[in-house]
Amino acid sequence: MSISMFAIVGAIALNFLLVLAHSPVYDVKIVPETCKKSMPVQTNYKPLGTTRKLGDMDIYETPYRNKASQVVLFVYDIFGFHNNTKQNIDNLAAEGNFRIVMPDYLRGKPLTESSFPPKDEKELQNYLESHSWEKHIKKDTMAVLEEYKKVTGQNKFGMFGNCWGGRMTVEAASELPEIKASAIVHPSSVTTEMAKKVKAPLFLLPSQDEPDMIPFFNILRDRLGRCNTGHRRFVDAPHGFMGARSNYSDPAQVKAIKETTAIISKFFQEELSINSTSLRKCSNYRSPGLA
Repeated sequence: MSISMFAIVGAIALNFLLVLAHSPVYDVKIVPETCKKSMPVQTNYKPLGTTRKLGDMDIYETPYRNKASQVVLFVYDIFGFHNNTKQNIDNLAAEGNFRIVMPDYLRGKPLTESSFPPKDEKELQNYLESHSWEKHIKKDTMAVLEEYKKVTGQNKFGMFGNCWGGRMTVEAASELPEIKASAIVHPSSVTTEMAKKVKAPLFLLPSQDEPDMIPFFNILRDRLGRCNTGHRRFVDAPHGFMGARSNYSDPAQVKAIKETTAIISKFFQEELSINSTSLRKCSNYRSPGLA
């Protein structure tokens, strides 16, 4: 092989490594320790919604009043279709008159109590990489959006997610123009750098366990305007309080769940009903002073 050929091969290899280093990979190393160790909480809740099929993927739909109810996508945590999660989105749907749809992105194979926490952190990393935004979550989300455009005639949607779902929501808010309002609750593997690509209004709702998200909020405020973002940290609630780890016997968590529900409901109603070119006053609840 000639020197020039070596140079070409070397350049290709270097470029590949640089792309890999900057690829949007879910990084377990920056996930809160509580996320990697705490288990789902048992519940007797009986979900109010129904499950339908879209191709090979199940979709849980909350009850809704009529066809005009605003469609909101929800991305669960790594425990999938857990009844605690369904309870939380059933409640949000009722409060905001939303039609919340929760796709089963993990295709009925979430992490379970028998497989969590994993013995080796690498197992968790590999599992999450197999369900990355680029691998299939983006494609799945686009399919869901297209389906509900046909079903409802709507062309703008809300989207929110917990934990792993928070990371997927940030990706969607950065790339999919149909997402016009978004929120992330105790998100994991979300970095401040990601805020620079977000295009949709986004509310941040970290728990006591996530890193400081004020820098992320500041970037959003500067890029999107102070009316199109918000921040509220729940210092008395642990990571997972809005998902499969919801503990309704813990008053602090119940309080956090109710406040989160109210914030997302109000934020989405405002963002999805206004003319984006009009001027409006910002609600006080968006202030980072509540952090």
